[in-house]
Amino acid sequence: MINYFNTYKKGFCMKKSILVLSTLFFLSALSPVLVQSGREAKLTKNDNKQPFTTGDKLNLNSATEFTQTNDGIYYKTIKSGTGKLPCKGEVLTVHYTGYFLVKKMNDKKQIEYSIGEVFDSSVQRQKPFSFRLGMRQVISGWDKMLATMKPGEKRIVVLPSKEAYGNRAQGHIPADASLIFIIEFISAA
Repeated sequence: MINYFNTYKKGFCMKKSILVLSTLFFLSALSPVLVQSGREAKLTKNDNKQPFTTGDKLNLNSATEFTQTNDGIYYKTIKSGTGKLPCKGEVLTVHYTGYFLVKKMNDKKQIEYSIGEVFDSSVQRQKPFSFRLGMRQVISGWDKMLATMKPGEKRIVVLPSKEAYGNRAQGHIPADASLIFIIEFISAA
């Protein structure tokens, strides 16, 4: 069996080609929309402000704003990046803010999602975070998302628990928690 993710020549990243083709093939039609006080949040690609605050609703039954991957990860690019996609093993530097995803049952017995409290933020610490891509140094959802981002790109990412910490608790993050991140990819080396 060929391991395509480790097969590359200098200056060429096979992973980039496979991810682009996989993303095009598996994108789902279902996508969430952020809703603020009963209206859609107006997010533009050049919006550098925090796109939402604690308590804002996240409508996972709408098909307009976000893209869903075949792994159940939802994302929206709010600032485009430039350059090439990173390859496995490269050191990536990012800024991020992590929020809890709150799930509640409404009066109609439907699950509603909203933005919870911030649980961690390199932005608040004013210190970017660095890690090696694809080396299991971060949660799997981060490796998957950042492999498809270019330097300078900023995304809102909604991770199901299986792409975050799964059934194990991590610090003050409970087991089976779904998480939301705003991730800005600063650089790769």
